[in-house]
Amino acid sequence: MTLVGSATGQVVRGSVHSRAINDGIAGTVLLLIDSANAIAARTLADEHGDYVLYAPMRGRYQIRALRIGFRPMTSAPFSLAGDTTIAIQMVDLPLDLPAVTTHEQTQCAVRPDSGLALTALWEDAQTALLATAITRDDAKYRFDLTDYTRIYDFKTRELLDVDLKEAAIYDTHSWVSASPERLQRNGYVVERRDSATFIAPDIETLLSEYFVATHCFRVGVQRGDADPLIAVEFDPASRAKHVEIRGTLWLDRRTHELRSLDFNYVNLDLPMAGADSAAGGHVGFARLSTGAWVVTDWAIRVPVAHVASEQGSSPALLRIGGPVGILHRHAVIDELHVSGGTLRDVSRDGTLVWSRGTRSVEVHVTSANARADLPAGHSAVVLVGSQRRFVLADSLGHAAIDDLLPGAYLIEVTTPELDVLGAARTRVRIDVDSSASPATDVRVKSSLDAARAVCLDDAKSLNDDTGVIIGSVRRGDEPLSGRAVSVSWIGEAAGAHSPGSIIRRNVRTLASDGRFLACGVPRNRPIEIRVAGDEAAPTMARLTTDQVVGIVSVVLKPER
Repeated sequence: MTLVGSATGQVVRGSVHSRAINDGIAGTVLLLIDSANAIAARTLADEHGDYVLYAPMRGRYQIRALRIGFRPMTSAPFSLAGDTTIAIQMVDLPLDLPAVTTHEQTQCAVRPDSGLALTALWEDAQTALLATAITRDDAKYRFDLTDYTRIYDFKTRELLDVDLKEAAIYDTHSWVSASPERLQRNGYVVERRDSATFIAPDIETLLSEYFVATHCFRVGVQRGDADPLIAVEFDPASRAKHVEIRGTLWLDRRTHELRSLDFNYVNLDLPMAGADSAAGGHVGFARLSTGAWVVTDWAIRVPVAHVASEQGSSPALLRIGGPVGILHRHAVIDELHVSGGTLRDVSRDGTLVWSRGTRSVEVHVTSANARADLPAGHSAVVLVGSQRRFVLADSLGHAAIDDLLPGAYLIEVTTPELDVLGAARTRVRIDVDSSASPATDVRVKSSLDAARAVCLDDAKSLNDDTGVIIGSVRRGDEPLSGRAVSVSWIGEAAGAHSPGSIIRRNVRTLASDGRFLACGVPRNRPIEIRVAGDEAAPTMARLTTDQVVGIVSVVLKPER
C-alpha cells in the first residue's frame, strides 16, 4: 500500500492492482472504515482499477478492499485531513475451495465464518452483495426492465392474469423491505385484520449483523459431479415466535460468483396444505463487464385467500329443535400472486454493458370450421397486461410477438368479425425461456358460430350461404339511437310470393352507440340499407362468398 497526502479536501483516490501481474482489478469493493469501525463511504473500482472515496469529515480511517478471487485486504489506519492517494495491491487466491467437511454440510453454524469452505463462500457472497448495492446507488447506470404481476390458480397453477410494465430507471431498489431491526422484532409477515403483507429480504438485510447473528449456515450437499453451482444454506438459528426465512445462496462452483438467492417463509400459519412451501421468492445476480454487479431478476410468491361461507348445523341445536342453518366463515387460499421484475439491459453513460437475450413467439391462428379449420387472416394478437399494441397476423394467420423476456405470458386472439360481434377473445398461455423461441397454434371461434350467438331467435337463418350485417348510424360524429333501419335484398325466401321478391329485415339502432344488427342476410347479393326519415340514396353493401359479417357505416347529412 502506498499513501500520498495533500491538504486540499477529504477525498481518497487511488487504484487497485494484482500483486501477481500488476493489472488493475475492476469491480473491487472499497470500504472507507472510520475509527468507530463503521462504513463511512463505499465504492467500486472502475474497469481500470481506479477508485474515488469521499469521506464525510476529517479523521482516522482505514480502507478495506474486497474482490472475489483475491485475499481481503485492510490498510493500516491513516489520518485524513485533505486529498489522499492510496495505491492498493491485492493477493490472488486460488479458487479451489478447501475440502468441505461433513460437519459443514450437516451442522448449521451460527456464524458463517466458523468453517474454512463456508468462510470462503460467505465472504464471496458478501462481496457480491456489497458490489450490487454500490452499483444500485450509482446514478451513472441505467436499468431497462419489466415489472410484472402474475396471478395463478393456487391448486392447478393455471395462469389467470398478467400485468406487465416496462420501465427505465437509474436505480434498482426493486422492492421495499423493512429495516433489519424491524424484521428482528416483527418478522417477515405483517398481519392486519383483513390482509397480510409479505416482506422480502433486501441486500441490506442479508448483509446486516441481525441476519448473521440470528441465522445458521451450512454448505449444501452437492447434487452431482457435474453440478456447476454450490449452495450456502441458511435457517433461523432458533425457533422464532414470528415469521422468519430460510433459503439458499447459489454460487458458481468454479468462479465463486453469486448467481441467485432462493428463500421460503418459516413459521407461517396458512389454511391450506402446501401453502407454506409456495410462499417465498427468488433473486438473481450477475457481474457486468465493468466489474459492477446487478440484480437481474427478482420475484416474491404470495398465497392469496378469500373468506368463504358455508352453511352447517349444530347437533345440539338439532336435538332441541333449534335452527339448522349456521353460517361458518373461514379463509380459503385460491390464488398465488407472483410479483417481481426482469432486467433487460444495463447501460453506463449511454454504453450498453449488459443485455439479456429476448425471444419471439410465433403464433398461427386458425378459425374453427365444420369441414376443416381455415387460416384466420388478419387476426389481432394481444399480449395480455402489456402496454404494447396488438400484432396483426398476415393473410395466412401467422403473427410474431418479438422481444419477450423469459416468463409466462397470456395472449388473446380475435378477428375483426369476432370483435365486432362481441365474442370473447381466445386466451392462450405461452411460456418463454432462454433456450428456444416457442410457437403456438390458436384456434378461434368461427364467425358463423359467433353470429348465431348474437342473433338469438334468428340464429336458424344463418348457414353457409347467409351472414349478418352490423352497422352504425350517425350524423357527423354523433351516433343516432332508436332509428328504424330496413335492410333489404331481392331473392327467394320462405313465404315470399314469387322468386325475385324484395325481402326486408326491419331493425332499430341501439340506444347507446347507434349500432344495428340484421341476421340471415344472403351472401353474394346486393343489399340496400335505408334509415327511416332519410331521403338520401340507400347505402349499399354486399357479403362475399366467404364473408359472414359485413360492417357498414351509414352517415346522414346534417340537418338544415
